[in-house]
Amino acid sequence: MTDVFYDGEFYEDGERIELLSIGLVNDAGETCYVINGEADYQAAADGNPWLVDNVFPHLPLALVHGRWRIDITHPNVMPKREMRHQVATFLNYCNRLEDRRQGRPETLDWKNLRLWAWYGAYDHVALCQLWGRMIDLPKGVPMWTNDLQQEAHMQGVDLGNVVPREGSEHDALADARWNREAHRWLFTTGAMNMNGRTPVNTFRVLVDPDTVTAGMGRVTDLLEAAVAYVEAPQYIADPDVAGEAPQRAYEALAAAVAAYREGQR
Repeated sequence: MTDVFYDGEFYEDGERIELLSIGLVNDAGETCYVINGEADYQAAADGNPWLVDNVFPHLPLALVHGRWRIDITHPNVMPKREMRHQVATFLNYCNRLEDRRQGRPETLDWKNLRLWAWYGAYDHVALCQLWGRMIDLPKGVPMWTNDLQQEAHMQGVDLGNVVPREGSEHDALADARWNREAHRWLFTTGAMNMNGRTPVNTFRVLVDPDTVTAGMGRVTDLLEAAVAYVEAPQYIADPDVAGEAPQRAYEALAAAVAAYREGQR
């Protein structure tokens, strides 16, 4: 499955959401960045001065005779129909990557893609509205976005304190890249900041039997017992309610990773 991380900057007035820009990054670091050349930026400024201070500095905008105007000659600025085309082309490319990895015919199956955003509810609506209604989404585009904030909350982590920002906040492409780094942290380093729900695959990244020697045979046995116990093996269930095997696995894995980290200092 190919992960795609994205961020949209938009104007909303309680009745409509107007996408101003959107940046997308796949798990290989390839990007797509487009800016709405048809948006009414003056209406956005009048309705939400916060945008002027936080979003407008990252867009090719200028005040012309006292009104905000977009530079339509900028290579990332385009009509909305072209934004649709560019975003769909990028998502289709990412979708086909998974088919190629699996050595199968290209299907544009939406299950090939996993979308991620930060506080992504509005972002998903803005993305969908590039094409109109949700049922108008092109083939291969998932009908939901996974929320990094929700995952961080479940792990009890404040990502803003642990994942530094290398670009400017509220620049859609820089924020999409930060989402990629935040996802990487959550599903590798951040897995030990757990609150009863930790991805098993994360432990397989963190607890490598080739690098963590002390007690790894027992850890592996306990992990297998935990996975066998839980019906949905992609997650270790809450150790307080799931029974002895997940509890023992949780404790053994936590100890092994702590020992590994101590050895790396």
